[in-house]
Amino acid sequence: MTPSCCIVNLSSRSADWISCKLLGVESLPLSDPPLWSCTTKYYTATVHLHSLDLAQVLESRDNSTDSWPANTEALILYCDTTKESFNDCSKVWEIFGKHGPPVCLCVVEKATDQVTSEKELTRTAILDWCLTHHFELVECDETPEEEEEEDQHTDSDIPAERVGRDRIAEALESHTWSNMVVSQQAAPSTTTRVPLPDNGDKPPGTDTLEAECDSFESLFAQLASIKQRSANLPDDERRSYAEKMALAFYAAMGQPDSEETMSVTKFS
Repeated sequence: MTPSCCIVNLSSRSADWISCKLLGVESLPLSDPPLWSCTTKYYTATVHLHSLDLAQVLESRDNSTDSWPANTEALILYCDTTKESFNDCSKVWEIFGKHGPPVCLCVVEKATDQVTSEKELTRTAILDWCLTHHFELVECDETPEEEEEEDQHTDSDIPAERVGRDRIAEALESHTWSNMVVSQQAAPSTTTRVPLPDNGDKPPGTDTLEAECDSFESLFAQLASIKQRSANLPDDERRSYAEKMALAFYAAMGQPDSEETMSVTKFS
């Protein structure tokens, strides 16, 4: 089944620009819902883009034939910064939240703590809502910060982090869609042994459990399982395991595994 990205417009503006930006067109196609071909360096996937308003979302509660809420892998809420708009956000989340979409974006044109009306929410309050409901806040007016010359990347293969409206596509492209097909160019022939964490799931008498991956594709396909296995590890062990996984992916892409050619970022 083709996964869905639901774009719910809870603002006083049109949200068509989101679908148009993803599709690379100036106006929406006649097909409903349009089909977006998500293509990256590593995989391709096809995704239905559902454009909805609050009334359509609320109607889905009583319509058992609507499959898109349960099939939604990405949820985008386009909002005003008003209290009313975020009350509507909470209503939408009551329906989608039980399905746990992996990608959740809250998109606003601009947020500030210097509000001039009691009807407006401060940026701090909006961030609090997003953190509580596990959304990423995307501010359309945000622009990339200029880095100091000595801090700029010298490797042209490292893409700059996208912000503002461009962040929407980046977030969706970073998701592992359920119907993705890994690019053959990203799957060189190699064998990588990935140590799996000890979270109590190992067979009795087994000291170590390893997964042999004969290509980038097979390693990428096990990402969800690996993530689930490491979820219950203590923080220090999870950081250590993340380093090992980064090295495994690096090796699977045909890169040498050495400190001279790669440095692993440690997250605190």
